[in-house]
This record gives sequence, structure tokens and C-alpha cells, in this order.
Amino acid sequence: MLAHKIPELTLLCRREHVYRFLEDRIGRALVDVSSWERVKKFAILAEPFSVAAEELTVSLKLRRQVVLERHQATLAALYDISME
Repeated sequence: MLAHKIPELTLLCRREHVYRFLEDRIGRALVDVSSWERVKKFAILAEPFSVAAEELTVSLKLRRQVVLERHQATLAALYDISME
């Protein structure tokens, strides 16, 4: 996986300036879309979704249930959901 090749990637994903940079780029890319279509919140993951991690099918469709289970805490934080 990518994070094993670049050990600093996990730390880099948590840096505020990286988040702000991506937020700015996303904002500029979506400047011509309606406000309800714009990305409001996002999370940076250290590992991309992959077939090997069973997060994607061989036809590269997202396996939502697997992603929801593995990234439950991250998603809950985005939506301020209690983890009970």
C-alpha cells in the first residue's frame, strides 16, 4: 500500500495546511456549481480505497458497507454523530 512506501503520508494527512490546501482547490474547482452541490466537509485518508483492501470491487465500484465499517469514526466526526 501507498502509506507503507511513504511513512510520512499518515502524518501529512493530519496537517492543517494540507487540509486547507485541498479545501481551497476543491472550492476553486466547484466555483460554478450550486451551493447544495458543493463539498462542505471531507476527510483525508492515508490509504486510497483499493480492491486489495476489499473497499472496491474488481470493476472499481465502492463497497459502501466495507467503507462505512472501516471508516466509521472518521465519518461520524464529519457528521458529529455519537459513536455509541
